Amino acid sequence: MDANDHLFMLYTSGSTGSPKGLIHAQAGYLLHAMMAHKFVFDYCPGDIYACVADVGWITGHSFVVYGPLCNGATSILFESVPTYPDPGRYWEMVERLKVNQIYLVPTALRLLLKSGDTFVKKYDRSSLRTLGCVGEPLNHEAWEWYHDVIGDKRLILWILGGKQKQEIQGNNVSGALCIKQPWPGLARTIYGNHERFVATYLKDFPGVYRTGDGAHRDVDGYYHITGRMDDVINVTGHRLGTAEVEDAMDEHGAVAETAVVGFPHDIKGEGVYAYVILKDGITDPEDQIIAELKAMTKKKIAGYAVPEVVLITPGLPKTHSGKNMRRILRKICAGEKESLGDTSTLADPSIVETLIEKHEQLTSKQ
Repeated sequence: MDANDHLFMLYTSGSTGSPKGLIHAQAGYLLHAMMAHKFVFDYCPGDIYACVADVGWITGHSFVVYGPLCNGATSILFESVPTYPDPGRYWEMVERLKVNQIYLVPTALRLLLKSGDTFVKKYDRSSLRTLGCVGEPLNHEAWEWYHDVIGDKRLILWILGGKQKQEIQGNNVSGALCIKQPWPGLARTIYGNHERFVATYLKDFPGVYRTGDGAHRDVDGYYHITGRMDDVINVTGHRLGTAEVEDAMDEHGAVAETAVVGFPHDIKGEGVYAYVILKDGITDPEDQIIAELKAMTKKKIAGYAVPEVVLITPGLPKTHSGKNMRRILRKICAGEKESLGDTSTLADPSIVETLIEKHEQLTSKQ
Protein backbone atom coordinates (compact mmCIF):
# COMPACT_ATOMS: atom_id res chain seq x y z
CA MET A 1 0.00 0.00 0.00
CA ASP A 2 1.05 3.61 -0.49
CA ALA A 3 2.13 5.57 2.58
CA ASN A 4 -0.76 7.99 2.12
CA ASP A 5 -3.47 5.40 1.54
CA HIS A 6 -6.29 5.64 4.07
CA LEU A 7 -5.72 3.69 7.29
CA PHE A 8 -8.99 4.55 9.06
CA MET A 9 -11.72 7.16 9.35
CA LEU A 10 -12.79 8.31 12.80
CA TYR A 11 -15.62 10.71 13.54
CA THR A 12 -15.24 13.48 16.09
CA SER A 13 -17.60 13.47 19.07
CA GLY A 14 -19.81 16.30 17.86
CA SER A 15 -19.57 18.07 21.21
CA THR A 16 -19.50 21.53 19.56
CA GLY A 17 -21.17 20.86 16.18
CA SER A 18 -21.78 18.20 13.56
CA PRO A 19 -19.25 15.32 13.74
CA LYS A 20 -16.35 15.33 11.27
CA GLY A 21 -15.06 12.13 9.66
CA LEU A 22 -11.29 12.58 9.86
CA ILE A 23 -9.06 10.46 7.64
CA HIS A 24 -5.68 9.17 8.84
CA ALA A 25 -3.09 7.70 6.48
CA GLN A 26 -1.04 4.49 6.71
CA ALA A 27 2.64 5.21 7.31
CA GLY A 28 2.58 8.66 8.91
CA TYR A 29 0.00 7.83 11.53
CA LEU A 30 1.67 4.55 12.50
CA LEU A 31 5.04 6.26 12.83
CA HIS A 32 3.57 9.06 14.92
CA ALA A 33 1.70 6.69 17.25
CA MET A 34 4.76 4.50 17.74
CA MET A 35 7.16 7.37 18.50
CA ALA A 36 4.70 9.23 20.73
CA HIS A 37 4.09 6.13 22.82
CA LYS A 38 7.78 5.37 23.13
CA PHE A 39 9.12 8.82 24.01
CA VAL A 40 6.21 10.64 25.62
CA PHE A 41 5.45 7.78 28.01
CA ASP A 42 9.09 6.77 28.46
CA TYR A 43 8.20 3.26 27.39
CA CYS A 44 10.95 0.68 27.94
CA PRO A 45 10.94 -2.99 26.89
CA GLY A 46 9.17 -5.08 29.52
CA ASP A 47 6.96 -2.24 30.82
CA ILE A 48 3.28 -2.86 31.55
CA TYR A 49 1.30 -0.04 29.94
CA ALA A 50 -2.37 0.89 30.49
CA CYS A 51 -4.41 3.36 28.48
CA VAL A 52 -7.92 3.11 29.91
CA ALA A 53 -9.62 5.04 27.11
CA ASP A 54 -12.28 3.50 24.89
CA VAL A 55 -10.66 1.89 21.85
CA GLY A 56 -13.26 3.58 19.64
CA TRP A 57 -11.91 7.13 19.97
CA ILE A 58 -8.61 8.57 18.78
CA THR A 59 -6.71 8.14 22.06
CA GLY A 60 -7.80 4.50 22.18
CA HIS A 61 -6.79 3.95 18.56
CA SER A 62 -3.39 5.57 19.10
CA PHE A 63 -2.45 4.54 22.63
CA VAL A 64 -4.31 1.28 23.25
CA VAL A 65 -3.70 -0.33 19.88
CA TYR A 66 -1.38 1.21 17.28
CA GLY A 67 1.36 2.85 19.37
CA PRO A 68 1.90 0.14 22.00
CA LEU A 69 1.66 -2.74 19.53
CA CYS A 70 4.11 -1.08 17.11
CA ASN A 71 6.55 -0.99 20.03
CA GLY A 72 5.87 -4.60 21.04
CA ALA A 73 4.44 -3.44 24.36
CA THR A 74 2.10 -5.16 26.77
CA SER A 75 -1.04 -3.03 26.44
CA ILE A 76 -3.84 -3.50 28.97
CA LEU A 77 -7.41 -3.36 27.71
CA PHE A 78 -9.81 -1.80 30.24
CA GLU A 79 -13.56 -2.33 30.09
CA SER A 80 -16.48 -0.66 31.95
CA VAL A 81 -16.17 2.37 34.24
CA PRO A 82 -13.55 3.39 36.86
CA THR A 83 -16.08 3.39 39.73
CA TYR A 84 -17.30 -0.22 39.46
CA PRO A 85 -17.33 -2.11 41.75
CA ASP A 86 -15.79 0.82 43.64
CA PRO A 87 -13.67 3.92 42.89
CA GLY A 88 -10.46 1.98 43.53
CA ARG A 89 -10.73 -0.08 40.36
CA TYR A 90 -7.89 1.66 38.47
CA TRP A 91 -5.51 1.43 41.42
CA GLU A 92 -6.36 -2.20 42.16
CA MET A 93 -5.44 -2.89 38.53
CA VAL A 94 -2.16 -0.98 38.97
CA GLU A 95 -1.24 -3.05 42.05
CA ARG A 96 -2.31 -6.40 40.59
CA LEU A 97 -0.69 -6.00 37.17
CA LYS A 98 2.28 -3.82 38.25
CA VAL A 99 1.41 -1.08 35.74
CA ASN A 100 4.26 1.30 34.84
CA GLN A 101 2.36 3.91 32.79
CA ILE A 102 -1.31 4.87 33.02
CA TYR A 103 -3.21 7.16 30.66
CA LEU A 104 -6.70 8.49 31.42
CA VAL A 105 -9.02 11.47 30.94
CA PRO A 106 -9.76 14.50 33.19
CA THR A 107 -13.39 13.42 33.48
CA ALA A 108 -12.34 10.17 35.12
CA LEU A 109 -10.02 12.01 37.50
CA ARG A 110 -12.74 14.40 38.61
CA LEU A 111 -15.14 11.49 39.03
CA LEU A 112 -12.65 9.64 41.25
CA LEU A 113 -11.72 12.81 43.15
CA LYS A 114 -15.33 12.92 44.37
CA SER A 115 -14.66 9.79 46.44
CA GLY A 116 -11.55 11.12 48.19
CA ASP A 117 -8.12 9.55 48.79
CA THR A 118 -9.07 6.33 50.59
CA PHE A 119 -9.67 4.25 47.47
CA VAL A 120 -6.30 5.35 46.10
CA LYS A 121 -4.10 4.85 49.13
CA LYS A 122 -5.33 1.35 49.96
CA TYR A 123 -3.43 0.05 46.89
CA ASP A 124 0.29 -0.13 46.12
CA ARG A 125 1.07 2.21 43.21
CA SER A 126 4.85 2.09 43.47
CA SER A 127 5.18 0.42 40.04
CA LEU A 128 3.85 3.57 38.33
CA ARG A 129 6.47 5.70 36.58
CA THR A 130 4.45 7.93 34.23
CA LEU A 131 0.98 9.46 34.54
CA GLY A 132 -0.82 10.69 31.42
CA CYS A 133 -4.00 12.70 30.95
CA VAL A 134 -5.73 13.81 27.74
CA GLY A 135 -9.00 14.93 26.19
CA GLU A 136 -9.89 18.30 27.71
CA PRO A 137 -8.44 20.95 30.05
CA LEU A 138 -7.40 19.59 33.45
CA ASN A 139 -8.31 21.94 36.29
CA HIS A 140 -5.74 22.73 38.98
CA GLU A 141 -7.41 20.75 41.77
CA ALA A 142 -7.57 17.57 39.67
CA TRP A 143 -3.98 18.08 38.45
CA GLU A 144 -2.69 18.44 41.99
CA TRP A 145 -4.66 15.38 43.15
CA TYR A 146 -3.29 13.31 40.27
CA HIS A 147 0.30 14.38 40.97
CA ASP A 148 0.25 14.55 44.77
CA VAL A 149 -2.08 11.70 45.77
CA ILE A 150 -1.95 9.20 42.93
CA GLY A 151 1.65 9.93 41.98
CA ASP A 152 2.88 10.56 45.54
CA LYS A 153 4.60 13.72 44.18
CA ARG A 154 7.29 11.56 42.59
CA LEU A 155 6.07 10.77 39.06
CA ILE A 156 6.30 12.35 35.63
CA LEU A 157 2.95 13.90 34.77
CA TRP A 158 2.34 15.10 31.23
CA ILE A 159 -0.62 16.85 29.70
CA LEU A 160 -0.35 17.85 26.37
CA GLY A 161 0.47 27.52 21.98
CA GLY A 162 -0.11 34.05 19.87
CA LYS A 163 -2.74 36.72 19.37
CA GLN A 164 -4.86 36.19 16.28
CA LYS A 165 -2.86 36.17 13.03
CA GLN A 166 0.56 36.71 14.61
CA GLU A 167 2.91 34.88 16.92
CA ILE A 168 3.10 36.08 20.51
CA GLN A 169 6.56 36.38 21.97
CA GLY A 170 7.64 36.09 25.60
CA ASN A 171 6.05 34.39 28.59
CA ASN A 172 2.92 34.94 30.67
CA VAL A 173 0.86 35.39 27.47
CA SER A 174 -2.29 33.82 26.04
CA GLY A 175 -3.65 33.21 22.56
CA ALA A 176 -4.63 30.62 19.98
CA LEU A 177 -2.70 27.35 20.01
CA CYS A 178 -1.23 26.85 16.53
CA ILE A 179 1.46 24.49 15.25
CA LYS A 180 4.08 25.70 12.78
CA GLN A 181 5.35 22.43 11.35
CA PRO A 182 3.39 19.39 10.11
CA TRP A 183 3.86 16.05 11.84
CA PRO A 184 3.37 12.47 10.59
CA GLY A 185 0.14 11.84 12.51
CA LEU A 186 -1.72 14.84 11.10
CA ALA A 187 -5.15 13.96 9.68
CA ARG A 188 -5.23 14.20 5.88
CA THR A 189 -8.77 15.39 5.27
CA ILE A 190 -12.41 15.31 6.34
CA TYR A 191 -14.22 12.53 4.52
CA GLY A 192 -16.24 13.94 1.64
CA ASN A 193 -15.53 17.56 2.58
CA HIS A 194 -11.93 18.66 2.12
CA GLU A 195 -13.08 22.29 1.99
CA ARG A 196 -14.29 21.98 5.59
CA PHE A 197 -10.91 20.53 6.59
CA VAL A 198 -9.09 23.53 5.10
CA ALA A 199 -11.53 26.03 6.59
CA THR A 200 -11.43 24.43 10.05
CA TYR A 201 -7.70 23.90 10.49
CA LEU A 202 -5.71 25.89 7.93
CA LYS A 203 -7.54 29.00 6.70
CA ASP A 204 -7.74 31.30 9.75
CA PHE A 205 -3.98 31.26 10.36
CA PRO A 206 -2.25 30.90 6.97
CA GLY A 207 0.91 28.82 7.11
CA VAL A 208 0.15 27.07 10.43
CA TYR A 209 -2.24 24.45 11.78
CA ARG A 210 -5.01 25.84 14.02
CA THR A 211 -5.89 23.36 16.76
CA GLY A 212 -9.01 25.24 17.85
CA ASP A 213 -7.71 25.41 21.43
CA GLY A 214 -6.57 28.40 23.40
CA ALA A 215 -3.33 28.27 25.38
CA HIS A 216 -1.48 30.18 28.08
CA ARG A 217 2.33 30.20 28.22
CA ASP A 218 3.20 30.81 31.87
CA VAL A 219 6.12 32.72 33.35
CA ASP A 220 8.31 29.62 33.19
CA GLY A 221 7.51 28.91 29.53
CA TYR A 222 5.17 25.97 30.14
CA TYR A 223 2.00 25.70 28.08
CA HIS A 224 -1.47 25.37 29.63
CA ILE A 225 -4.33 24.36 27.31
CA THR A 226 -7.21 26.61 28.33
CA GLY A 227 -10.01 25.03 26.31
CA ARG A 228 -11.76 25.40 22.99
CA MET A 229 -11.56 28.87 21.45
CA ASP A 230 -15.24 28.61 20.57
CA ASP A 231 -16.04 28.10 24.27
CA VAL A 232 -16.05 31.86 24.87
CA ILE A 233 -18.87 33.93 26.35
CA ASN A 234 -19.30 37.63 25.54
CA VAL A 235 -20.56 39.28 28.75
CA THR A 236 -21.13 43.04 28.48
CA GLY A 237 -18.33 43.23 25.93
CA HIS A 238 -15.90 41.08 27.96
CA ARG A 239 -14.69 37.90 26.26
CA LEU A 240 -14.73 35.25 28.96
CA GLY A 241 -13.33 31.74 28.51
CA THR A 242 -15.57 29.09 30.02
CA ALA A 243 -12.54 27.09 31.19
CA GLU A 244 -11.38 30.07 33.24
CA VAL A 245 -14.67 30.16 35.17
CA GLU A 246 -14.71 26.38 35.56
CA ASP A 247 -11.18 26.39 36.94
CA ALA A 248 -12.10 29.02 39.53
CA MET A 249 -15.21 27.17 40.68
CA ASP A 250 -13.52 23.76 40.71
CA GLU A 251 -11.24 24.97 43.50
CA HIS A 252 -14.17 24.95 45.93
CA GLY A 253 -13.75 22.04 48.32
CA ALA A 254 -17.26 20.71 47.73
CA VAL A 255 -17.08 20.73 43.94
CA ALA A 256 -16.10 17.73 41.82
CA GLU A 257 -16.74 19.23 38.37
CA THR A 258 -18.31 22.22 36.65
CA ALA A 259 -19.41 22.98 33.10
CA VAL A 260 -19.98 26.61 32.13
CA VAL A 261 -21.84 27.88 29.06
CA GLY A 262 -23.40 31.11 27.89
CA PHE A 263 -27.10 31.84 27.47
CA PRO A 264 -28.97 34.78 25.87
CA HIS A 265 -29.27 37.78 28.22
CA ASP A 266 -31.38 40.87 27.42
CA ILE A 267 -28.96 43.31 29.03
CA LYS A 268 -25.52 41.66 29.02
CA GLY A 269 -25.78 39.98 25.64
CA GLU A 270 -24.79 36.68 27.22
CA GLY A 271 -25.06 35.47 30.78
CA VAL A 272 -22.98 32.82 32.52
CA TYR A 273 -24.69 29.53 33.40
CA ALA A 274 -22.82 26.98 35.52
CA TYR A 275 -23.70 23.30 35.92
CA VAL A 276 -22.06 21.94 39.09
CA ILE A 277 -21.48 18.39 40.34
CA LEU A 278 -20.70 18.08 44.05
CA LYS A 279 -18.36 15.57 45.68
CA ASP A 280 -19.85 12.59 47.47
CA GLY A 281 -20.83 13.12 51.10
CA ILE A 282 -21.32 16.90 50.91
CA THR A 283 -23.99 18.00 53.37
CA ASP A 284 -23.65 21.79 53.23
CA PRO A 285 -26.80 23.60 52.02
CA GLU A 286 -26.80 24.11 48.25
CA ASP A 287 -27.66 27.81 48.63
CA GLN A 288 -24.56 28.29 50.77
CA ILE A 289 -22.32 26.50 48.25
CA ILE A 290 -23.75 28.53 45.37
CA ALA A 291 -23.13 31.79 47.22
CA GLU A 292 -19.55 30.74 47.95
CA LEU A 293 -18.98 29.76 44.30
CA LYS A 294 -20.15 33.15 43.11
CA ALA A 295 -17.93 34.92 45.63
CA MET A 296 -14.92 32.82 44.59
CA THR A 297 -15.50 33.58 40.91
CA LYS A 298 -15.73 37.32 41.58
CA LYS A 299 -12.54 37.26 43.64
CA LYS A 300 -10.50 35.14 41.23
CA ILE A 301 -11.69 36.69 37.94
CA ALA A 302 -14.09 39.65 38.06
CA GLY A 303 -17.67 40.60 38.77
CA TYR A 304 -18.76 40.09 35.15
CA ALA A 305 -17.64 36.43 35.35
CA VAL A 306 -20.02 35.55 38.21
CA PRO A 307 -22.64 33.03 36.99
CA GLU A 308 -26.18 34.31 36.72
CA VAL A 309 -27.37 30.76 37.29
CA VAL A 310 -25.74 27.86 39.16
CA LEU A 311 -27.48 24.50 38.76
CA ILE A 312 -26.46 21.64 41.09
CA THR A 313 -26.72 18.40 39.13
CA PRO A 314 -25.83 14.72 39.64
CA GLY A 315 -24.20 14.47 36.21
CA LEU A 316 -23.46 16.01 32.82
CA PRO A 317 -24.15 14.92 29.22
CA LYS A 318 -20.85 13.31 28.28
CA THR A 319 -19.75 11.48 25.17
CA HIS A 320 -18.22 8.03 25.51
CA SER A 321 -14.81 9.72 25.29
CA GLY A 322 -15.61 11.79 28.39
CA LYS A 323 -16.24 15.18 26.78
CA ASN A 324 -19.13 17.36 27.87
CA MET A 325 -21.69 17.87 25.09
CA ARG A 326 -21.73 21.65 25.43
CA ARG A 327 -24.21 22.31 22.66
CA ILE A 328 -26.80 20.37 24.69
CA LEU A 329 -25.98 22.36 27.83
CA ARG A 330 -26.41 25.59 25.86
CA LYS A 331 -29.75 24.46 24.46
CA ILE A 332 -31.07 23.49 27.91
CA CYS A 333 -30.21 26.77 29.61
CA ALA A 334 -31.62 28.71 26.64
CA GLY A 335 -34.91 26.85 27.02
CA GLU A 336 -34.58 25.15 23.63
CA LYS A 337 -35.21 21.58 24.71
CA GLU A 338 -37.07 20.78 21.48
CA SER A 339 -33.93 21.33 19.38
CA LEU A 340 -31.24 19.41 21.26
CA GLY A 341 -30.09 17.59 18.13
CA ASP A 342 -28.44 14.18 18.03
CA THR A 343 -27.76 12.63 21.44
CA SER A 344 -26.72 9.18 20.22
CA THR A 345 -23.07 9.67 21.18
CA LEU A 346 -23.88 10.30 24.86
CA ALA A 347 -22.70 7.74 27.40
CA ASP A 348 -25.89 8.28 29.46
CA PRO A 349 -28.68 10.00 27.48
CA SER A 350 -31.00 9.91 30.51
CA ILE A 351 -29.05 12.72 32.18
CA VAL A 352 -30.48 15.13 29.60
CA GLU A 353 -34.01 14.74 30.95
CA THR A 354 -32.71 15.19 34.49
CA LEU A 355 -31.02 18.46 33.52
CA ILE A 356 -34.10 19.75 31.72
CA GLU A 357 -36.27 18.98 34.74
CA LYS A 358 -33.85 20.66 37.15
CA HIS A 359 -33.49 23.69 34.89
CA GLU A 360 -37.25 24.13 34.64
CA GLN A 361 -37.65 23.76 38.41
CA LEU A 362 -34.95 26.38 38.97
CA THR A 363 -36.31 28.89 36.47
CA SER A 364 -39.87 28.50 37.78
CA LYS A 365 -38.66 29.82 41.15
CA GLN A 366 -37.07 32.91 39.65
